[in-house]
Amino acid sequence: MGHGMKTQRQMVVTAVLACLWATMCAVWAAPDAAASLSTVSTSAEMLTISLDYQEVAYSVVNAGLPVTKQPAAFKLEPQTGKAQVRRGRLDFQVANEPPIPFLWDWTRGKLHLDLNRNEDLTDDPVGVFSSSISASGSSSFKHGVFTNVHLVFQTEAGQQPWLVDLNLSEYDGRLNVYAGVRSLWVGKAVLAGREWQVGVIDNPQVKRGATGSGHLLLRPWENRDDRFSVSDGSLDAFPFSSKLFIQTRSYHVEFAYLQEGDKLRCQLKFQEQPAELGELKLSGDFIQRVHLRDGPCLVVLDAPAETVRVPVGRYGDHQVRLGKGDAVAHPERSDRGVRMPLAVAKDRPAALAAGGPLTNSVTLSRRGKHLVFSYRLLGAGGETYQLGTTDYNKPPQFAVYQGDKKIASGKFEFG
Repeated sequence: MGHGMKTQRQMVVTAVLACLWATMCAVWAAPDAAASLSTVSTSAEMLTISLDYQEVAYSVVNAGLPVTKQPAAFKLEPQTGKAQVRRGRLDFQVANEPPIPFLWDWTRGKLHLDLNRNEDLTDDPVGVFSSSISASGSSSFKHGVFTNVHLVFQTEAGQQPWLVDLNLSEYDGRLNVYAGVRSLWVGKAVLAGREWQVGVIDNPQVKRGATGSGHLLLRPWENRDDRFSVSDGSLDAFPFSSKLFIQTRSYHVEFAYLQEGDKLRCQLKFQEQPAELGELKLSGDFIQRVHLRDGPCLVVLDAPAETVRVPVGRYGDHQVRLGKGDAVAHPERSDRGVRMPLAVAKDRPAALAAGGPLTNSVTLSRRGKHLVFSYRLLGAGGETYQLGTTDYNKPPQFAVYQGDKKIASGKFEFG
């Protein structure tokens, strides 16, 4: 009897083991399914991050502002005597507010802003700024730079502060104004198992839309104190995308401005989403960061392996940042708008040739009596880079040989 019971138990255990073995074999026999299970997260991570307003000592965005000239005097103006002045209105398009009237006294290096927009330029004591640069190289050129300009814009959630530097210039009667934005909203997030500094940067040229506008900041937390801008090629910041793939996970991203007590806060939300992934092989060296753009989502990969998995689809462009030790190379500005399509499929690996080793390339052309050197720093895929930092104390050098004999040499000058 006891022997029969033992035999039955052995049969049950054997059947269970056989079932488990058959299941494992079925999974191993279906590599696509196994890969899908290992790379597409089934947990729906939802992360909400409250961002703080922060001012920095450098510009994160530089943008031209629409200017409407004011031919006649405003209702009330400061006494300027016989000084030459320019009047106009600055349109910060991101805010749904009237343009800001201004009076530029370029002979004294003064800028008067009508911050309350009541056509009275005498009742805004904090709206008077002095130029750190005041230049008039000729009778037709005028220039002034006004720093630490604090502005406040009304949003649906409340009053939003801004810090900008304003660069004004006029040449042959044409007035131009550029704003260097020195404020942003930043916070800390843990995404795809890593700590990041995340942020939102408004662009004064773009009206804020319902789904977001401006730029997102995403960089490793340990780099949070480094300088950056949205146009320096560092790839730390990029145009806002509601569909974002970071390292191994896909997210739907939203941001909104909320009133918390007497303070305005910015809030970012990352909702994890399922994604069908394909294989991408990277053939270059020294790759620090990769962006895949103009596709099903924006892909951001930091220190990627030689083979990675990213959402399937056709990407219209890619950008790569390189680094080795203290040396960093960014995509060359002329190369950032070049279309380099890349197709990632579920069942067929895609290849991306980019990165190091870098090759110095110089072409010579004749322009009248001058010999023009055109220099390019080429990557593995023929893409061009520029070094992240330039030591102006060590200018490029050149040497001219006739056969093995050096017949000329020298150094270039910046300018």
